Amino acid sequence: MSVDSIIASYGLDAVSEGNAKKTIRRYSNCTLATLFGLIVFQMYWFVGTTMRDEIVDLEKEVKDLQLEWVKADQEKLALDSKHFKKD
Repeated sequence: MSVDSIIASYGLDAVSEGNAKKTIRRYSNCTLATLFGLIVFQMYWFVGTTMRDEIVDLEKEVKDLQLEWVKADQEKLALDSKHFKKD
């Protein structure tokens, strides 16, 4: 069955470009919506990963600072105890 046989059998109205254009438009719109969705998802993923990495780095920095403070306090106590023992 070819387009020519359809036109010959049913007339020119049977083959309309309107349906083809609607189908093309529908597929184009679905493709654009899918690409937009992928871009939004990638942005969400990027922001989430960046925030998670920053949180991990900040937690490590806080732990390091806490260790420094504990060491400084211990050194201060050691110096204070030496100072008071001499008196």
